[in-house]
Amino acid sequence: MMSHLHAFENTNIGEKLKLGKKIIIGFMFSFLILPFMTICAESLDNGLTRVNDKVSTVNQGVRNVNNTVGGVNNTVNNVNSTINNVSKTFDSIRSLFSGNDGGASLPNGDFILPSSGEYNMVQTESLRTFIQNVLNFVITFVGVIGVAAVIYSGYLYVMAGGEDGNIDKAKKIITYVAVGILVISSSYAIVNTIINETVTGGADRGGAGGGTHGGVINLGNIPTSYAPGTTLPAGTVVGDGLRLIQDTIVNTDGTVSVADDLLPTTDTLNLVSLLSFQNGITVSGNGVTDLGNSAIISNDAAAAGVDLGLTMDASAIFDFGDGTQGILDTISSPGTTISHRFGSGRTYAVKVKAQTSDGALHSFEKNIVVGGTQAAFSLSRDKLLVGESFVMDGGQSHVSIGSIQSYNWSCSGGSGCFNDIEGPSITASFGSAGIHTVTLTIQNAIGSSDSISKNITVLNDEPVAQFLFQSENNTASPSEFRFDASSSQNVEGGSDGLVYEWSFDGFIIQKTTPITTYRFTSEGDKTVTLKVYQQINGQKITSEAITKIVDVQTTLSPNFNIAQ
Repeated sequence: MMSHLHAFENTNIGEKLKLGKKIIIGFMFSFLILPFMTICAESLDNGLTRVNDKVSTVNQGVRNVNNTVGGVNNTVNNVNSTINNVSKTFDSIRSLFSGNDGGASLPNGDFILPSSGEYNMVQTESLRTFIQNVLNFVITFVGVIGVAAVIYSGYLYVMAGGEDGNIDKAKKIITYVAVGILVISSSYAIVNTIINETVTGGADRGGAGGGTHGGVINLGNIPTSYAPGTTLPAGTVVGDGLRLIQDTIVNTDGTVSVADDLLPTTDTLNLVSLLSFQNGITVSGNGVTDLGNSAIISNDAAAAGVDLGLTMDASAIFDFGDGTQGILDTISSPGTTISHRFGSGRTYAVKVKAQTSDGALHSFEKNIVVGGTQAAFSLSRDKLLVGESFVMDGGQSHVSIGSIQSYNWSCSGGSGCFNDIEGPSITASFGSAGIHTVTLTIQNAIGSSDSISKNITVLNDEPVAQFLFQSENNTASPSEFRFDASSSQNVEGGSDGLVYEWSFDGFIIQKTTPITTYRFTSEGDKTVTLKVYQQINGQKITSEAITKIVDVQTTLSPNFNIAQ
């Protein structure tokens, strides 16, 4: 019993020693790890503090970027305001020197063409307009680059993380962008104003004096014999045969203002006498109408070349208005001219510096309008069947002076053509297949004309069989005949691809050529039938059959003898 108690006590003591060891080790571990945990806590606290500082720096950077962008916007607004003020200033100067009449008048002999942009397709774009378009593109491109630079500088500022180098770099970029936009905008305002005010720019707007016209000429003030303030009813003839088309009040100086809305309405009006003023430059050739201070030439005449000369004997240098020059000497060779080709669809300001034999200097300028009289038309269809009606509309035609007085339509290309027709829009048809050429010719009140032609393909709805025949006059074989189907047509009106199928009194022969011969073996009336066909997209299209009767009188040769 006692031995068991000692064993139990020894066991309890062993367990207690083990427990005590664990407690001592635990305390020792706690003392060792406590400083490490303290260090970690402090490091974590410092990290959070740095993060908060970074967030504060980012927020400050964003605020600075917003402030900078606001400053740039203010700068741009100031630049726009400056540009508007400069434009207003130049408008005032232009109004001061140009006056209010906006163009030349008839008494002083100036002939003003309508603005190049005011009539259809005569001049699509001047050099001044091209330069302005380039400047607009450059300004837009620079603006995009400026915005991209501001965004990049903002990015640098935000991501600088307190580094002074990146912050300074971002500030410099924003400053340079603002200054660049200011300089470029100011340069644009100056250059654009200079371009608008140059003499060449003014010439592009229709000649000396500028002016706006609704596609016709401004004839200016025509003197009358009526008292100022008198109302002249429509139809009254004033000046040199000008017939008014609406009621008009006589000016205080005894003249009548004839502008865009007052045009001649009678064929007897001599517009040439009203518009032809003395000018030292002459223009001649087919398709040319010389009006004195200006000339109208067709596109074809411009491409072929026109003759330019002088009204005096002089040595002259021609500037053709297209970047080229020429020399003409009418002192040593009186009456000679210089030929020049112009481009299509625009106005050329031809300038001449001339010196006569007595040493006197002369300067002339004449506007050459290419395509000022321009015929054009549209077709409802450019391929149609024989007998099918179609519409041709000449409403796209245009003249730069006055109005179109006549439209003449003509046709060439075979017997199927229509006769000449008058009118701005017509309906016609063709009587035979093939390619027919339709030509429209227009003419204005002063005799300037232009023509345009288009080809129209006329189709048969199916091939057409036709043939002729005659005896071969072969005494040895009097029943032999020649058959010619050359007049047969395919759907395009030609003969390509046709196959000829003959039936000679029931005997079938096919040929790929239109001419064949056949000898009948018996006398009497023989039935000959022809059909033609062609393959289109793998489909056989056959004509209607055409039949003719051949009278075979004999099959015997005159030299034939019956044996006795």
